[in-house]
Amino acid sequence: MKKSRILLVLALVLVFTSLSVTSVFADSLPSIGIELDKTEAKVGDVIKATVKVNNIKNLNGFQVNMRYNQEVLKVISEDGSDNFGDASCPNNGELIRNESYSLFPAAANVISAGILNFGRSYIDMGSYKKSNKPESTGSIAILYFKVIKDAATEIVFEELGTMPGSNKGTLLFDWDGNIVKDYSVNDSSKINPNSSPAPMPKYTMKGIELPKNEEKNSNIFVFILVAVIVIVVLLLVIFMFAGKNKSSGDTDDDAFIDDEDSQDDYSDNEDNQDSDSQDFETDDSDSADKNDKI
Repeated sequence: MKKSRILLVLALVLVFTSLSVTSVFADSLPSIGIELDKTEAKVGDVIKATVKVNNIKNLNGFQVNMRYNQEVLKVISEDGSDNFGDASCPNNGELIRNESYSLFPAAANVISAGILNFGRSYIDMGSYKKSNKPESTGSIAILYFKVIKDAATEIVFEELGTMPGSNKGTLLFDWDGNIVKDYSVNDSSKINPNSSPAPMPKYTMKGIELPKNEEKNSNIFVFILVAVIVIVVLLLVIFMFAGKNKSSGDTDDDAFIDDEDSQDDYSDNEDNQDSDSQDFETDDSDSADKNDKI
Protein backbone atom coordinates (compact mmCIF):
# COMPACT_ATOMS: atom_id res chain seq x y z
CA MET A 1 0.00 0.00 0.00
CA LYS A 2 2.79 2.38 0.93
CA LYS A 3 4.64 1.51 -2.27
CA SER A 4 1.55 2.36 -4.30
CA ARG A 5 1.26 5.74 -2.58
CA ILE A 6 4.93 6.47 -3.13
CA LEU A 7 4.64 5.56 -6.82
CA LEU A 8 1.56 7.78 -7.16
CA VAL A 9 3.36 10.72 -5.55
CA LEU A 10 6.39 10.23 -7.79
CA ALA A 11 4.14 10.06 -10.84
CA LEU A 12 2.41 13.31 -9.90
CA VAL A 13 5.79 14.98 -9.26
CA LEU A 14 7.01 13.89 -12.69
CA VAL A 15 3.83 15.15 -14.35
CA PHE A 16 4.03 18.59 -12.72
CA THR A 17 7.76 18.80 -13.39
CA SER A 18 7.26 18.01 -17.08
CA LEU A 19 4.44 20.56 -17.32
CA SER A 20 6.64 23.17 -15.66
CA VAL A 21 9.58 22.45 -17.95
CA THR A 22 7.28 22.54 -21.01
CA SER A 23 5.81 25.87 -19.88
CA VAL A 24 9.24 27.43 -19.29
CA PHE A 25 10.50 26.14 -22.64
CA ALA A 26 7.43 27.49 -24.44
CA ASP A 27 7.78 30.88 -22.75
CA SER A 28 11.40 31.11 -23.88
CA LEU A 29 10.60 30.55 -27.56
CA PRO A 30 10.48 33.70 -29.73
CA SER A 31 6.87 34.68 -30.32
CA ILE A 32 4.30 37.42 -30.76
CA GLY A 33 0.74 37.16 -29.53
CA ILE A 34 -2.44 38.87 -28.34
CA GLU A 35 -3.45 38.68 -24.69
CA LEU A 36 -6.91 39.70 -23.43
CA ASP A 37 -7.78 40.94 -19.95
CA LYS A 38 -11.05 38.98 -20.19
CA THR A 39 -12.65 36.38 -22.45
CA GLU A 40 -16.21 36.69 -21.12
CA ALA A 41 -17.86 40.04 -21.78
CA LYS A 42 -21.36 41.41 -22.11
CA VAL A 43 -22.56 43.90 -24.68
CA GLY A 44 -21.16 47.27 -23.66
CA ASP A 45 -18.13 45.82 -21.85
CA VAL A 46 -14.62 46.84 -22.89
CA ILE A 47 -11.89 44.29 -23.53
CA LYS A 48 -8.24 45.26 -23.27
CA ALA A 49 -6.04 43.54 -25.86
CA THR A 50 -2.27 43.64 -25.42
CA VAL A 51 0.15 42.73 -28.20
CA LYS A 52 3.21 41.10 -26.68
CA VAL A 53 6.51 39.76 -27.97
CA ASN A 54 8.68 37.22 -26.24
CA ASN A 55 12.41 36.67 -26.62
CA ILE A 56 12.77 38.66 -29.86
CA LYS A 57 16.48 39.43 -29.87
CA ASN A 58 17.44 43.11 -30.26
CA LEU A 59 13.93 44.19 -31.26
CA ASN A 60 14.03 47.55 -33.07
CA GLY A 61 10.57 47.80 -34.68
CA PHE A 62 7.43 46.02 -35.77
CA GLN A 63 4.45 46.14 -38.10
CA VAL A 64 1.33 44.04 -37.66
CA ASN A 65 -1.94 43.50 -39.49
CA MET A 66 -4.81 42.46 -37.22
CA ARG A 67 -8.42 41.58 -37.93
CA TYR A 68 -11.53 41.56 -35.78
CA ASN A 69 -15.22 41.12 -36.49
CA GLN A 70 -16.52 44.69 -36.71
CA GLU A 71 -20.07 43.37 -36.26
CA VAL A 72 -19.17 42.05 -32.80
CA LEU A 73 -16.37 44.33 -31.60
CA LYS A 74 -15.68 48.03 -31.98
CA VAL A 75 -12.21 49.45 -31.51
CA ILE A 76 -12.20 52.52 -29.27
CA SER A 77 -9.75 54.86 -27.59
CA GLU A 78 -8.57 54.25 -24.04
CA ASP A 79 -10.94 56.92 -22.71
CA GLY A 80 -13.90 55.10 -24.28
CA SER A 81 -14.42 57.59 -27.10
CA ASP A 82 -14.96 56.69 -30.75
CA ASN A 83 -11.97 58.72 -31.88
CA PHE A 84 -9.90 55.73 -32.99
CA GLY A 85 -9.71 56.07 -36.78
CA ASP A 86 -7.87 54.84 -39.83
CA ALA A 87 -4.75 56.85 -38.97
CA SER A 88 -4.78 56.12 -35.23
CA CYS A 89 -1.98 54.21 -33.54
CA PRO A 90 -2.67 52.13 -30.43
CA ASN A 91 -1.22 53.01 -27.05
CA ASN A 92 2.46 52.28 -26.52
CA GLY A 93 3.46 49.17 -24.67
CA GLU A 94 6.59 48.54 -22.65
CA LEU A 95 8.88 48.22 -25.67
CA ILE A 96 9.68 50.45 -28.66
CA ARG A 97 8.67 53.63 -26.88
CA ASN A 98 11.94 55.46 -26.18
CA GLU A 99 11.80 58.88 -27.83
CA SER A 100 15.60 59.20 -27.57
CA TYR A 101 16.01 56.91 -30.56
CA SER A 102 13.68 58.88 -32.87
CA LEU A 103 10.54 56.85 -32.36
CA PHE A 104 8.46 56.60 -35.54
CA PRO A 105 4.82 55.37 -35.35
CA ALA A 106 2.60 54.72 -38.37
CA ALA A 107 -0.89 53.36 -39.04
CA ALA A 108 -3.03 52.47 -42.07
CA ASN A 109 -6.17 51.00 -40.55
CA VAL A 110 -9.45 50.19 -42.30
CA ILE A 111 -11.85 50.49 -39.39
CA SER A 112 -14.94 49.93 -41.54
CA ALA A 113 -13.60 46.47 -42.46
CA GLY A 114 -12.25 45.55 -39.03
CA ILE A 115 -8.59 45.87 -40.06
CA LEU A 116 -5.81 47.32 -37.91
CA ASN A 117 -2.44 47.84 -39.60
CA PHE A 118 0.10 49.72 -37.51
CA GLY A 119 3.74 49.75 -36.55
CA ARG A 120 6.42 51.51 -34.59
CA SER A 121 10.20 51.57 -34.84
CA TYR A 122 13.38 53.35 -33.82
CA ILE A 123 14.90 55.42 -36.63
CA ASP A 124 18.21 56.03 -34.81
CA MET A 125 19.28 52.39 -34.75
CA GLY A 126 22.94 53.33 -34.23
CA SER A 127 22.33 55.07 -30.91
CA TYR A 128 19.97 52.31 -29.82
CA LYS A 129 22.60 49.67 -30.56
CA LYS A 130 25.38 51.64 -28.84
CA SER A 131 23.25 51.85 -25.68
CA ASN A 132 23.71 48.07 -25.32
CA LYS A 133 20.22 47.88 -23.84
CA PRO A 134 18.32 45.63 -26.26
CA GLU A 135 14.58 45.15 -25.93
CA SER A 136 13.23 41.63 -26.42
CA THR A 137 10.30 40.72 -24.16
CA GLY A 138 7.22 42.74 -23.26
CA SER A 139 4.18 44.52 -24.64
CA ILE A 140 4.42 46.58 -27.82
CA ALA A 141 0.84 47.87 -28.22
CA ILE A 142 -2.41 48.14 -26.26
CA LEU A 143 -5.88 48.24 -27.83
CA TYR A 144 -9.42 48.53 -26.47
CA PHE A 145 -12.52 46.88 -27.92
CA LYS A 146 -16.14 47.42 -26.96
CA VAL A 147 -18.48 44.46 -27.29
CA ILE A 148 -21.46 45.45 -29.46
CA LYS A 149 -22.93 41.97 -30.05
CA ASP A 150 -23.12 38.79 -28.01
CA ALA A 151 -21.25 36.27 -30.17
CA ALA A 152 -18.17 34.08 -30.06
CA THR A 153 -15.28 35.82 -31.80
CA GLU A 154 -11.54 36.45 -31.69
CA ILE A 155 -8.83 38.91 -32.70
CA VAL A 156 -6.25 37.52 -35.12
CA PHE A 157 -3.13 38.36 -37.07
CA GLU A 158 -3.66 38.00 -40.81
CA GLU A 159 -1.80 38.83 -44.00
CA LEU A 160 -4.09 40.50 -46.56
CA GLY A 161 -1.58 41.21 -49.31
CA THR A 162 -0.28 44.47 -47.84
CA MET A 163 2.78 42.98 -46.10
CA PRO A 164 4.66 40.63 -48.46
CA GLY A 165 7.13 38.40 -46.65
CA SER A 166 5.38 38.73 -43.31
CA ASN A 167 4.84 35.95 -40.80
CA LYS A 168 1.05 35.69 -40.71
CA GLY A 169 0.63 39.47 -40.92
CA THR A 170 3.52 40.35 -38.61
CA LEU A 171 6.95 41.84 -39.32
CA LEU A 172 9.62 42.22 -36.65
CA PHE A 173 12.98 43.98 -37.16
CA ASP A 174 16.20 43.91 -35.15
CA TRP A 175 18.60 46.81 -34.54
CA ASP A 176 20.65 45.87 -37.63
CA GLY A 177 17.59 46.41 -39.80
CA ASN A 178 17.12 42.69 -40.47
CA ILE A 179 13.74 40.99 -40.54
CA VAL A 180 13.35 38.50 -37.71
CA LYS A 181 12.36 35.12 -39.17
CA ASP A 182 11.97 32.38 -36.60
CA TYR A 183 9.13 33.08 -34.18
CA SER A 184 5.61 31.84 -33.60
CA VAL A 185 2.42 33.90 -34.00
CA ASN A 186 -0.42 33.44 -31.52
CA ASP A 187 -3.94 34.84 -31.96
CA SER A 188 -6.13 35.86 -29.06
CA SER A 189 -8.20 33.46 -27.02
CA LYS A 190 -11.84 33.08 -27.97
CA ILE A 191 -14.12 35.83 -26.71
CA ASN A 192 -17.45 34.55 -25.35
CA PRO A 193 -16.71 31.00 -26.54
CA ASN A 194 -20.06 29.71 -25.26
CA SER A 195 -22.08 32.11 -27.40
CA SER A 196 -23.12 31.51 -31.00
CA PRO A 197 -20.10 31.94 -33.28
CA ALA A 198 -19.88 34.93 -35.59
CA PRO A 199 -17.62 34.11 -38.57
CA MET A 200 -15.07 36.71 -39.57
CA PRO A 201 -16.37 38.67 -42.57
CA LYS A 202 -14.45 38.01 -45.76
CA TYR A 203 -12.22 40.79 -46.96
CA THR A 204 -10.56 41.05 -50.37
CA MET A 205 -7.98 43.63 -51.27
CA LYS A 206 -9.36 45.76 -54.08
CA GLY A 207 -7.33 47.48 -56.74
CA ILE A 208 -7.57 51.20 -57.15
CA GLU A 209 -10.40 52.01 -59.57
CA LEU A 210 -10.98 55.37 -61.15
CA PRO A 211 -14.51 56.75 -61.01
CA LYS A 212 -16.27 56.99 -64.37
CA ASN A 213 -15.87 60.76 -64.55
CA GLU A 214 -12.16 60.43 -63.95
CA GLU A 215 -11.94 57.73 -66.63
CA LYS A 216 -13.64 60.07 -69.14
CA ASN A 217 -11.32 62.90 -68.15
CA SER A 218 -8.36 60.56 -68.57
CA ASN A 219 -9.50 59.59 -72.09
CA ILE A 220 -9.95 63.25 -73.04
CA PHE A 221 -6.51 64.03 -71.72
CA VAL A 222 -4.97 61.24 -73.82
CA PHE A 223 -6.80 62.48 -76.93
CA ILE A 224 -5.58 66.05 -76.37
CA LEU A 225 -2.04 64.83 -75.78
CA VAL A 226 -2.02 62.86 -79.05
CA ALA A 227 -3.47 65.84 -80.97
CA VAL A 228 -0.77 68.15 -79.57
CA ILE A 229 1.97 65.70 -80.58
CA VAL A 230 0.57 65.44 -84.13
CA ILE A 231 0.40 69.24 -84.47
CA VAL A 232 3.98 69.63 -83.24
CA VAL A 233 5.22 67.03 -85.74
CA LEU A 234 3.37 68.76 -88.61
CA LEU A 235 4.84 72.12 -87.65
CA LEU A 236 8.32 70.65 -87.59
CA VAL A 237 7.83 69.17 -91.06
CA ILE A 238 6.53 72.51 -92.39
CA PHE A 239 9.50 74.41 -90.94
CA MET A 240 11.93 71.88 -92.40
CA PHE A 241 10.46 72.26 -95.91
CA ALA A 242 10.32 76.02 -95.53
CA GLY A 243 13.99 76.04 -94.59
CA LYS A 244 14.92 73.93 -97.59
CA ASN A 245 12.96 76.17 -99.97
CA LYS A 246 14.55 79.25 -98.51
CA SER A 247 18.05 77.85 -98.91
CA SER A 248 17.36 76.85 -102.55
CA GLY A 249 15.87 80.29 -103.23
CA ASP A 250 18.96 81.96 -101.83
CA THR A 251 21.11 79.83 -104.13
CA ASP A 252 19.01 80.83 -107.17
CA ASP A 253 19.24 84.51 -106.22
CA ASP A 254 22.99 84.25 -105.89
CA ALA A 255 23.19 82.58 -109.33
CA PHE A 256 20.96 85.25 -110.80
CA ILE A 257 23.12 87.98 -109.32
CA ASP A 258 26.24 86.29 -110.69
CA ASP A 259 24.62 86.14 -114.13
CA GLU A 260 23.76 89.83 -113.97
CA ASP A 261 27.30 90.63 -112.90
CA SER A 262 28.65 88.60 -115.82
CA GLN A 263 26.33 90.36 -118.21
CA ASP A 264 27.40 93.73 -116.85
CA ASP A 265 31.05 92.80 -117.24
CA TYR A 266 30.37 91.64 -120.79
CA SER A 267 28.58 94.93 -121.61
CA ASP A 268 31.46 96.91 -120.14
CA ASN A 269 33.93 94.95 -122.26
CA GLU A 270 31.87 95.64 -125.42
CA ASP A 271 31.66 99.33 -124.54
CA ASN A 272 35.39 99.46 -124.04
CA GLN A 273 35.97 97.72 -127.36
CA ASP A 274 33.63 100.18 -129.14
CA SER A 275 35.41 103.09 -127.54
CA ASP A 276 38.77 101.76 -128.62
CA SER A 277 37.50 101.26 -132.16
CA GLN A 278 36.19 104.82 -132.30
CA ASP A 279 39.50 106.10 -131.03
CA PHE A 280 41.34 104.10 -133.65
CA GLU A 281 39.08 105.45 -136.44
CA THR A 282 39.65 109.01 -135.22
CA ASP A 283 43.37 108.51 -135.30
CA ASP A 284 43.14 107.18 -138.87
CA SER A 285 41.09 110.12 -140.04
CA ASP A 286 43.57 112.54 -138.47
CA SER A 287 46.41 110.79 -140.25
CA ALA A 288 44.56 111.01 -143.60
CA ASP A 289 43.98 114.75 -143.18
CA LYS A 290 47.65 115.34 -142.49
CA ASN A 291 48.63 113.43 -145.62
CA ASP A 292 46.22 115.46 -147.75
CA LYS A 293 47.72 118.67 -146.47
CA ILE A 294 51.20 117.50 -147.32
